[in-house]
Amino acid sequence: MKKIVFSFLLNILILAFVFSFFNGIKLPSDLIYQSLIFGGLSVSMIMHKPMLKFLTVNINILTYWLSASLLAIGTFYLLNTVVPGLSIVKSVVRSMDFGAVTVASFEMSPMLVMVTSLALASLISAIMETLKKPSEE
Repeated sequence: MKKIVFSFLLNILILAFVFSFFNGIKLPSDLIYQSLIFGGLSVSMIMHKPMLKFLTVNINILTYWLSASLLAIGTFYLLNTVVPGLSIVKSVVRSMDFGAVTVASFEMSPMLVMVTSLALASLISAIMETLKKPSEE
């Protein structure tokens, strides 16, 4: 039970961290709806382990990332249609210059904002779970 609560809270913090970087995701101002969004996404990212065990797939960082991403994207799409105040809009990434590497300004569609943000959150969650795994055994 302690591991589940830890993973739940860790995923909520990761999602809040990632959503702060993407200005295309507009969260509702009501705290109940925000907790529904973060709680629902966190539960969907936790549910990948039983799903992978049921499918008899070896759990490693790649399968964790892929399954958590797919479940989170599906859940977020469902929450986007149900929760009032949650909207995903176009996001403009400003140009950046890193000396030898220059990234031009580009625009991300709402679907790309959703997929990119949740894939990044799932990747961070997969890395954290993989780092936590050896200490549990």
